[in-house]
Amino acid sequence: MRYRGSTVRQARLLPTRVIVVILLAFGALIFAAGAAGADTAKEVSITDTGFGPTTLEAAGGDTVVWTNDGTRIHDVSADDGTFQSGPMSPGQSFTFTFGASGTYVYRSTTDSNLTGSVVVGGAVLGGAAIGSAQ
Repeated sequence: MRYRGSTVRQARLLPTRVIVVILLAFGALIFAAGAAGADTAKEVSITDTGFGPTTLEAAGGDTVVWTNDGTRIHDVSADDGTFQSGPMSPGQSFTFTFGASGTYVYRSTTDSNLTGSVVVGGAVLGGAAIGSAQ
């Protein structure tokens, strides 16, 4: 009899376990879909000798983060005026989100030998460019 009661209890718990597994799987799918649809951040390192990478490919809606990994103050300034970071001390960063496709050539105005570019394809419709210094 004891064996049968244990089996009955296990049978009653089965639907609860199935529901929990289904909810966990559904939650994982929602999380994965949200992560896949999120804008992507790209990194550019600024050193005292240049930008790395020199040319970066991005999609419309991507955010680029430039970090001053050098020992001097640097900045990031687009040749066409689209974005400008202002002076960044070592360790500081600047972010900019690209909305329109195109090639954006930039340089450090503190050292005109430091140049780079971001090539953006697949623009976000109606997307606006957003920048911030940190």
